[in-house]
Amino acid sequence: MLANQWNRSRTAPLNRMRRKLDIDLVFPIKDEVSAWLMCLKAELLFEAGVIDVDEKCIVLAHAAAFLDQAPGKAA
Repeated sequence: MLANQWNRSRTAPLNRMRRKLDIDLVFPIKDEVSAWLMCLKAELLFEAGVIDVDEKCIVLAHAAAFLDQAPGKAA
C-alpha cells in the first residue's frame, strides 16, 4: 500500500506540469530536420510516459503537415 502512495505522489508534480504543456514550445518545428527530430522526440517521450497518445498524435500531425509542404520533399 505504501508503494502505491509513493507512486502517486511521485507523479503528482508531472500531472500539475502537464496542464501547462505547450506543444509548440516543447516541439518546435522550423524546418524538415526539426520536423523529423520532433517525431522522434514525440515517440520517445510517449514511450517514457511523459506525453499521452493525443499529444503524440498532435506532434506527428504537425510534423506531417510541415513535411508535406516542404519544397524539397521526395516524390
